[in-house]
Amino acid sequence: MDVHPHDRTIAELVISAVIPTSEADPALDLVGLPLPDLAALPRDGSMVYGIATMDEGGRVSERLITRLLGWKSGQSLDFSLVSDVIVVRCHPTGGFRVPRTMLCSIPAAVRRWCGLSPGDRVLLAAAPAQGVLLIHNMAAVDRMVLRYNAELAEIAES
Repeated sequence: MDVHPHDRTIAELVISAVIPTSEADPALDLVGLPLPDLAALPRDGSMVYGIATMDEGGRVSERLITRLLGWKSGQSLDFSLVSDVIVVRCHPTGGFRVPRTMLCSIPAAVRRWCGLSPGDRVLLAAAPAQGVLLIHNMAAVDRMVLRYNAELAEIAES
């Protein structure tokens, strides 16, 4: 079964680039964490948003969001991709750590995959109760706003 690279965790992408899986040994195939049900994220106003500029090291400064998510320095983080959305969660088997600075650091492999460069702005959308952080590039924000405005225009015309 072919898995689209966007549906794999960063750890899977890195490991599969270094250690090829074997068709003869299915035990070598990697299984990532199940993705959260993004459609089930709250629609009750409890999401927290921020827009931040990414620096050369992939860091985005939005400490309020990391604090509301309950992240602690040194906790393991899991990064997954759903299309061009970065999904971040604390998980004991995550391959990345919350830095002492409490900034969100987007790993280089994720930045490359999503086409993010230093100076790019990103939308951070956090669901604190679910422990999920979604990171959207500005092209995704444009698509969301345009879709919403198109829906408003349809309502206004009817």
